[in-house]
Amino acid sequence: MHIAYADNDSAMLRLLEKALRDYCDRNGEALTLSLFTDPGVLLASMEHCEYDLVILSVRFPEQGLAGLEVSRQMRRYNPYVPSLFVSPLLADGTLELDFVHPRRLVLRPFTNENFLSAMDSVFVQILNPPLCTLEVMTVDKEVRQLSVSEIVYAESHAKEVHVHLYSGGLVRIRSTMKEFVAKTEAFHEFLYPHKSFVVNAVYVSKITAAALTLKTGDVPIPIARGKAQSVKEGYLAFFERVLERGKAEILC
Repeated sequence: MHIAYADNDSAMLRLLEKALRDYCDRNGEALTLSLFTDPGVLLASMEHCEYDLVILSVRFPEQGLAGLEVSRQMRRYNPYVPSLFVSPLLADGTLELDFVHPRRLVLRPFTNENFLSAMDSVFVQILNPPLCTLEVMTVDKEVRQLSVSEIVYAESHAKEVHVHLYSGGLVRIRSTMKEFVAKTEAFHEFLYPHKSFVVNAVYVSKITAAALTLKTGDVPIPIARGKAQSVKEGYLAFFERVLERGKAEILC
């Protein structure tokens, strides 16, 4: 995961750098972190670097810029990169952060719990195109759009498919597994280890001949007899695409 963070305040850079490294360690994610005190340098880097997440200060007083203006400029290079805004506050002599989520505009003081929640909400977009969604019909006859990047795995239950999400949520779909598989085949992320399971490769941490282990800590997903090789090949093919996309980051 490659994250860029721009802020004029070096103390804020150090504070958030530690929080980001702790978060990635907790989730077993490799982290490449690019720190910028000048948003102009960040924008220039985006000509040859692709970031999975960009974090911006709400204000850049040294350059007389607002974070939202920097965000608008960076959309010229990557229209869909997830972004998070942080704002320093001085409360009772204590330095704090507030998280401003684009589109939701939710302000919350900086705590470890709030930081983890904020990162979880954007992590589901990382490594996947944000416009990739599946339209499904729930058992309650509600039409929902599920982000491909949010789906950890799906399993067949009688005449339903249960979709497990990174947030911990469960969506029960009125569908056969065959129908659900047909919806997912357009996306390279999905693996098909068993006739009753579909798994997102992003969340796989280990593959054996008998099962897939997930980073989320869910129960192991069984691999049907004779499918181990095709599952491994699908997993490797997915990450070859991720690496191909990341070649530009070598210069960062």
